[in-house]
Amino acid sequence: MSDNNNSSTDGGTDEQLSRRDFAKATGTVGAASVGGLSLSTASDFGSRWPWSGNGERGIGDFFEEYGAEDVAHTTCGLCHANCPIQVRLGDSDASDEGTGSIRKIAGNPYAFQMTYPNGQIPYGYDFDDEIAMGGGENTGSVRKDGWSLSGGRVCLKGQSGMQVAFDNNRVRKPLKRTGDRGDDEWEEISWEQAINEIINGDDDLGHDGLKEYEGWIDREEVQDAYDEVMDDNTDYDADDFADDYADVLVADKEELSETPELWELGPKSNQIVDMGGYRRFHTIRPRLWRNGLGSINSYHHAGVCGITCLTAAASGHKGGKGKGYQHPDIRNSEYIIAWGANPLVATKGPVWTASQISNARQNGLRLDVVDPRMSETAEKADKWVPVKPGADAALAFGMARWIIENRRYDETFLTNPSEQAAHEDGEKNWSDATHLVLVEKDAHKKRFNEEHPAHEYDPDVEFPNGPKARPEDLGIDGSGFVAKDQQTGELQATEEAAFDGELFVDETVTVDGEDIAVKSVFQLYRERAEQYELEEYAEMAGIDVEDIVELADEFTSHGKRAAIFPFRGLAQHPHGFYNSRSVLALQHLIGNYDWKGGQITPEGNIGTESAEYNKGSGRFDLGAIPNKHDKDPRAPWGVPLTKGGMVNYEESPFYDDGTSHEANYPAERPWFNLSVQEIQEVWPAAKEEYPYGAKALMFRAYGANNVTSASAGDTIPEIMQDQDNFELIVASDVIIGETSRYADYILPEPTYLERWESFDANQNKVLKDAKITRPVTRAFGEIPEENHPDEYDGPVPFENVLIHMWKEMELPGVGEDAMMDDPTYRDEPETYSLDRAEDMWLKLVANVAYDEDPVAQADEEEIEHLERSVEKGLGTTTAGNSITEMWKDALNTEEDWRRVVTVLNRGGRFEPPAESEKESYEEKFDRHGYDQEYVDRDPDSNAYDGDHMKYRLETRADFYDETLPEQFHSASGEPLDPMPAVCDGEFYNGETQLPIVSSDDARESHGDLQLINWKQTAMGIQRTIGAPWLREIQAENPLWINPKDADERGIEDGDTVVVQNQDRENNDVGAKEEVTATARVTEGIRPGVVGGAFAFGRETNGAVGATINGDGDSANMPESPVDDYGHFDHDPYDPAEDTTGYAKGQNTGFAVNHLMDIDPELGDTGVSDVIGGSHAQYSTFVDVEKA
Repeated sequence: MSDNNNSSTDGGTDEQLSRRDFAKATGTVGAASVGGLSLSTASDFGSRWPWSGNGERGIGDFFEEYGAEDVAHTTCGLCHANCPIQVRLGDSDASDEGTGSIRKIAGNPYAFQMTYPNGQIPYGYDFDDEIAMGGGENTGSVRKDGWSLSGGRVCLKGQSGMQVAFDNNRVRKPLKRTGDRGDDEWEEISWEQAINEIINGDDDLGHDGLKEYEGWIDREEVQDAYDEVMDDNTDYDADDFADDYADVLVADKEELSETPELWELGPKSNQIVDMGGYRRFHTIRPRLWRNGLGSINSYHHAGVCGITCLTAAASGHKGGKGKGYQHPDIRNSEYIIAWGANPLVATKGPVWTASQISNARQNGLRLDVVDPRMSETAEKADKWVPVKPGADAALAFGMARWIIENRRYDETFLTNPSEQAAHEDGEKNWSDATHLVLVEKDAHKKRFNEEHPAHEYDPDVEFPNGPKARPEDLGIDGSGFVAKDQQTGELQATEEAAFDGELFVDETVTVDGEDIAVKSVFQLYRERAEQYELEEYAEMAGIDVEDIVELADEFTSHGKRAAIFPFRGLAQHPHGFYNSRSVLALQHLIGNYDWKGGQITPEGNIGTESAEYNKGSGRFDLGAIPNKHDKDPRAPWGVPLTKGGMVNYEESPFYDDGTSHEANYPAERPWFNLSVQEIQEVWPAAKEEYPYGAKALMFRAYGANNVTSASAGDTIPEIMQDQDNFELIVASDVIIGETSRYADYILPEPTYLERWESFDANQNKVLKDAKITRPVTRAFGEIPEENHPDEYDGPVPFENVLIHMWKEMELPGVGEDAMMDDPTYRDEPETYSLDRAEDMWLKLVANVAYDEDPVAQADEEEIEHLERSVEKGLGTTTAGNSITEMWKDALNTEEDWRRVVTVLNRGGRFEPPAESEKESYEEKFDRHGYDQEYVDRDPDSNAYDGDHMKYRLETRADFYDETLPEQFHSASGEPLDPMPAVCDGEFYNGETQLPIVSSDDARESHGDLQLINWKQTAMGIQRTIGAPWLREIQAENPLWINPKDADERGIEDGDTVVVQNQDRENNDVGAKEEVTATARVTEGIRPGVVGGAFAFGRETNGAVGATINGDGDSANMPESPVDDYGHFDHDPYDPAEDTTGYAKGQNTGFAVNHLMDIDPELGDTGVSDVIGGSHAQYSTFVDVEKA
């Protein structure tokens, strides 16, 4: 290993270069990049990235020609937009630790995401030297002031990717702790030793192995045995049951003897927990964890992200295709509200979304922003509405009241009670506004008890209103729901005929002599909106009535071409679900779904369309395990550790049917009945052993660094340090991170540039695509010839390690005959082995290649380009053999391989923007070149079907979700409200954390200033801290504070301040009580609110040291924090005059999530939205004073 541990500032100069001069000096870089490469001078930066120019800092003079073999296409992993990128490969030095290098990263010119508003290169264009270098027939000359055609656009994070891959702080070999967890004392061990100890246990660390922890049995068999225990006519009792099944169930023998119902917790394998991080290998994870191990506890990341947005969308859309992220069709919108979102920087859109907004603004788009901070998007907006954080529902209902009172809603859309009626009016979606609701007090209780006879509830349980009426409830024939016909005044079943329903109904219907009170959904919604006057809504939201009226008026002045861009800002609160539903309901009012310029849901994916991304389209069935396989696949079952989305509390063994409903509450910990993936609950649930304890935790910390990403994530280390909570912890990580430092073993993980991956789609795309992430370089070691630890050399993808371990443990789903053809492709499907992850990844690429109209087969020249670029970037296997031959062997036929080469050479598959039977896109491109006119305005657009989107939601917009009252809040026991609502943010015990409806006196938390966070342009997520280029952009995250609040505290811009959360004082979970920060005094944040960007305040990687093999220097982990690279003169009021300097170290700034409230009832985790599922990150109050 290299011992080059120290970051250097050598190569810099004392002469400072202003950013304005920097821009002038580099103004021709884009043009120069067309035929070659232009690079800035670089110092060592603590990075192995080797090149530097000869000029002043920031001025490049290096230029060279390159060809197709020097270029590879893959996907960026430095934010969740996952942009398709083009990687310019460099030669590897003979003394280097890896096999390849990277000179430059740009956008993929084949991908529409990276070229808009220009047209992408036609997919049919051969990938050759001209395309690689930005030329190509009929593409025209490159203007020096124009867009560089050597690649599509890419943001600053994407360009810095090589610094992340070639970070000197990377883990190269497996590490085993030698001290206590968190002592930062490690020893390097071989892959063989690491895997053996993980599987079989280790006496030194005092843990058993996975072989001991795992165990599985079919649920039906246990159910039958339990039924026999409950049968009074048999002699089989609980002791017999415990004797037979304790060895394979979570509950032990004693527990099963005393409470046999605990069998429902599931098989032993549930005590092995997987945390894969951000949407990690969708294709492989279900197979390995669910079908192979049989564990129900496999998670990605959503609980610490925006899952509440999805939960609310699912609640507000039923029937048809159902839910989805909702985003505007930006390029055709006339009016957009960015609500709790900063799409120029975040919301998966720095490149794709920002370019659309910029061009739409030029074309007349009005853009308003609802955000307590003047974000980058707000800076470019027509109006900034600095709403009180968390009061979004109050603003939304204020707008709704004005819209209803002024009849500015779309009556045609709202009066369509069914799909049939909608189609007659030219709509693709419909609404429940006219559906009738049974509003007697006991109506919902009666319906609920009929449908859930095993769980009848006490008479004192009050349900909000009742369920929607069915035809039989009101004595009429038909199916579906019931609405009142506008023309006839009669009640009709919604599915029997197309008719317009009555919006406002409040009457009594007599059925067989019984009076039944009903109201229409829209009547109930109007009543809900009329709960408060506009002045009251404005006061709750902290804005003026005129702001509410202006937003409502503008939103309803553009027909269908208005939309809302919502995300985490309104959702990451304890009441975020109802905030999100309230904002969603505004779009119901104008019925903008699936309309050009309205609200869209990305439905277009190529080759990966199933919910779990298991099954492709027509070539290989990646989800199936063939009958020929020698082991039956397992099916996960039981109660998830997080208690989320699969088993309700009332249906669990913890709910006592023998007592009253009220006596069962509060549940010991939250049950997230509507939501899944609450990874924030994994840690405390394991500590409290509720619903059960965990044995082993295996996590890919590179995408699940929860100590930094979770609200109050600094409560996690103490949980991890106690081996009673997790006997075994295995992390797969690129560096020693804040979470992986507490593991027993750290397995070195490749970066996104060195591995296969499966990322999801961009959110507001209007065309189909499939992005392929493949290894393009190898910073350390070689790719193994065989997937075996004897061959492992350097970092290894976690799924390859798991496949090997699963084979060693003789688990199903891996090895011989583990995969098969799609039966629709071949009548007698062949079977294939799964011995390494590439066996599945290449088949996934084949599914992309064969989907719908298969791509063309690559010719010999294209195959040679791929072979040469792979050899240049990846070298050969550890045995000296061709890597592309290994990839080819993962497929079945020469045709498979040639089609796969076509997809790999282009980084995926991307639908052209326009084509017709008369003229292909390639022909259009030959005529127009990169002219943007035809991209947005061509009548042959593939994005639109007339005035509608081509890829549509096609569903029912629900104001009233009648399924919600069938769920009960696990603390209060109250049924959930079926409608959007304005409410306070509450801790788990019901105490007020954030008063909205209540007065501020109701707040149980202390502190004067509400704390929020956001994503900074350069330092988007925790993975980017290792890139010095990005740390130069902003050296730290200052605490934003309004001048009014600063003056009251004697704080000036640039002062060091102490930020304290009084409610964390004397906590017993090792969490911080205060941090220090640098003040940024600015009118860009509303009074009473402070905040900072996340991803700063780091405590590992280059920020602090670690001892490895007894030597703090031997493995590139310095014992003390890395020295600053130099100064950074930052003037927040005049950024153009900032002077450049070298990046500071990785420990600058403060960790904003380490100030978030710890839930006072639970005591060991941050506050969560129990309904929506997300962690609350905007509802904490703090004190700030000058240091």
